[in-house]
Amino acid sequence: MLEKYEKIVLNYINSNCKSGNFIVITIDEIFTFLGVQSTVDKVQIKTAVANLFSSGFIRLKYDDGETFCVSTTEKGLNYKEQTFANDVQVVVKRNSLVGWCVFASFVGGFVGAAIAIFLSIIWRA
Repeated sequence: MLEKYEKIVLNYINSNCKSGNFIVITIDEIFTFLGVQSTVDKVQIKTAVANLFSSGFIRLKYDDGETFCVSTTEKGLNYKEQTFANDVQVVVKRNSLVGWCVFASFVGGFVGAAIAIFLSIIWRA
């Protein structure tokens, strides 16, 4: 069973490898593809490529730490445990929740400060 970040990287490779050809990708390409709201970091991307290669999901011609020459295998193409869309939705939903909590805390602080100012004005009068 693959980790969530490994599935995301595998799906990125599958979507870019046409008919088993090797492609050259960089960690920054994958990181940009995942977007700002992703919780996957560059170290996890490197780990995912290494794990996918050792598990037989991809072929690896070279790896210089930042750039990979990879191709997908039949095993990688046929991996259907969970779709990429579901993985991205989980990551985005979690980050959206955090965003809303931060927003709510700022609004709560603003409202609390406004009430404190209002009460201090009333008590002075």
